Amino acid sequence: MNSDALQHRTMPVSTLLMIAVLEMVFFLLLAKSFVFGMAFVVLVSSMFLLFLFPEVGLVAPFTGNIILFVFFDTFKVDITAPVVIAYFALMTLGVGLYYAKRMDHAQLELGTPFWLSISIGLVMIIGLAYSSNRTYGISKILFYFIYNVPLLAVPLIFRNDLKKLEHLLVFGYLVGIFLGLICLSIEGERLIQYQRFSPSDSVNPIFLARSLGISGLCAFFLLVKTRGIFLKFLILASLPILFIPMIWSGSRAPFAGMILILFLFYLLQPSEPLFRKIIVSSIGLVGAIFFLAIFASQIAARLVTPVAQDTSTAFRFIAWIQAAEQFMGAPLTGIGTGSFFLDNPIIPLIYPHNLALELACEHGIIGLILISAFIYISIKSGFQNIKYYAQAESNQYLQLSIMVLCLFFYSLMNSMFSGDITYNYLVWLTAGFIRVMHLSKNMNQVQFEALAK
Repeated sequence: MNSDALQHRTMPVSTLLMIAVLEMVFFLLLAKSFVFGMAFVVLVSSMFLLFLFPEVGLVAPFTGNIILFVFFDTFKVDITAPVVIAYFALMTLGVGLYYAKRMDHAQLELGTPFWLSISIGLVMIIGLAYSSNRTYGISKILFYFIYNVPLLAVPLIFRNDLKKLEHLLVFGYLVGIFLGLICLSIEGERLIQYQRFSPSDSVNPIFLARSLGISGLCAFFLLVKTRGIFLKFLILASLPILFIPMIWSGSRAPFAGMILILFLFYLLQPSEPLFRKIIVSSIGLVGAIFFLAIFASQIAARLVTPVAQDTSTAFRFIAWIQAAEQFMGAPLTGIGTGSFFLDNPIIPLIYPHNLALELACEHGIIGLILISAFIYISIKSGFQNIKYYAQAESNQYLQLSIMVLCLFFYSLMNSMFSGDITYNYLVWLTAGFIRVMHLSKNMNQVQFEALAK
């Protein structure tokens, strides 16, 4: 008997028992239903992948939340809030496994952004005292402490291992490709209100486009990072899988924002001379306009439609005006957590679709100062990271720091057009990415050789 066979025969009994049980469960579920059998395969594969790459757990809030909604819309589960539970399980398992597999369990350095976020949460709690919609206010606070605050802190576990942050961007791209394939496999006739595509009933087209936009940015980061021509070709060839569902969604801000952030990604490259940046950006802008006109006419049409003729845009402008007026009416305290309300004939708005105005109108000048300080510190740290890694002549860390800042700008830009503070948790997650790179810079413990391998 050869060595491979001996190794096979001497595997631990517990491992063999686990495999045997999993196989039997799979075949029993397959006998009951093909759908149940395939769902079991997906679950087991996900857990195995999570064990090998714990950072996959962070992909759930990064680009994977939409897939969770599609999954639980397809496989009906008789439990409350299955997406939130699945998200919590994936993230905590990822963090726990990461710590369990590492020898150095460094203490998290939370820093000013974290305490600003906690302060925002405290202001939201105080705002409940004079809220006119406490049910929504309580829900907003709970989701803020479930999503936003932890997502700012969790990336700090990568402080001594920025390679994992790079892995996260890779998995963000791959999950986006998987989501794109799901969308392409669904009949194109699945169009909801205003002829906009959504892969399932619980998925808003705006957030579908946002998620695919994040994956698209990750794809361009990989294009810059990857050296092999074949891999670059594969990434380029996969871009339509991300872009086509974004175009179907009809969402302007995520798609146009992704194009603008790609220009920013190029303009932040310190190795490129200014004259070339101007020429290339001008050509790229013309190309982007032609692309929108030819391949994304639905989005282009919505971009050029006058405000008064586009219902969605008109009500957003009215909401922004009302939020600004409410801030001016109660500048010290605001109107209270969850109190914003705009009645309209189609869908009443319970938030102003603008992160800064939401904090200002509901929490007054204190809320506005806190969110402004949070944004300012994150942007300042992001530019400091770029400057440091450019001077250190580490191109891959430089590209990582540029992309992390671009992801923050993309999330921030989207937060100014849609969603409430809890829907815009990616602002906090990407701020956490900036923070962990800033800590690594300050500690001067970056291992450039490790990332280059």
